[in-house]
Amino acid sequence: MKYILSIGIILGILLLIIGFATGNPIGSSTETVVQPVRNFESVEELRGWLDAGGIAHPYGWDCVDYAIDLQHKALEDGYIVNFTVSENYFYNWFFTKFELADGTHAYNSVIIGDKLYYIEPMNHEISRTGAFLD
Repeated sequence: MKYILSIGIILGILLLIIGFATGNPIGSSTETVVQPVRNFESVEELRGWLDAGGIAHPYGWDCVDYAIDLQHKALEDGYIVNFTVSENYFYNWFFTKFELADGTHAYNSVIIGDKLYYIEPMNHEISRTGAFLD
């Protein structure tokens, strides 16, 4: 019985030494799982995803926080959503629910087909027209 117990302890120690020496301790994994991401196929799919996700309203957040949060949520769900910043005149040309008086604003953009659409992350408005990429 002492022999079996001693052999078991020795084997356990050897496995740990081998694991640490190879950089792969027992119980850890070096396998990386990459989730595929894609563009939205239609404005309707984008609208449905935005409506299902809701809008977070943490105290102290600004436009940058909202835009980054929306980008992270999209990535978790397998979608490509970009982070964008522009001056007020550019923003005001694309969005109608909120008008910037001056300065810059952070928001998001997506590619759907051959158009680029902008998303206001604070209210989920999708830009009234998409910029053509062709």
